[in-house]
Amino acid sequence: MSVDVKNKRNAGFSLVELMVVVAIMAVLLGFITITYSIVGRGSAKSYATTLKQAIATARSDTMGRVKDTYDLIVSCEANGDVYVRVGAAGNKQCIGTNKIPVQAYMPGIAYTFTPGMELNITFSKSSGGVKSSHFTGGAGNPFPGASEIIFQCGQSAGTHYDVHIVVATGKVYMK
Repeated sequence: MSVDVKNKRNAGFSLVELMVVVAIMAVLLGFITITYSIVGRGSAKSYATTLKQAIATARSDTMGRVKDTYDLIVSCEANGDVYVRVGAAGNKQCIGTNKIPVQAYMPGIAYTFTPGMELNITFSKSSGGVKSSHFTGGAGNPFPGASEIIFQCGQSAGTHYDVHIVVATGKVYMK
């Protein structure tokens, strides 16, 4: 065999080989994207469920106690993780991360939790409704005239779950 024939055979990839490799990479990228979406959706739902349970616990504990009230405290750590706890000494439970952000809002006003932010919500002993809400270091009610305070767990443009607190009654539900 001559040297010229060997060089022609080893010239590189054919167009068909290149198309097969690109197709395989596209399929793998599709699987990765779908898997990431499913994992994110599951985490957002889990975080929203945790938040809903903490709100219900804070409300019922406040209504059932003779002396103390139990604030719902939502805080954002320096690393961007958002936690909820019932009362100042309560156990912290994660409800958000940098990739799964948390917002508190009412129509027209929205607050995305950033490092150092802390929201305190106090429930009424008699009605179970929201008695007061304030950000640590902030003055006044951050949700003036709100009929509901809504927490959004997850991306606003992507998969997210909303946890609603009815201000008058303290009822909590998730959408």
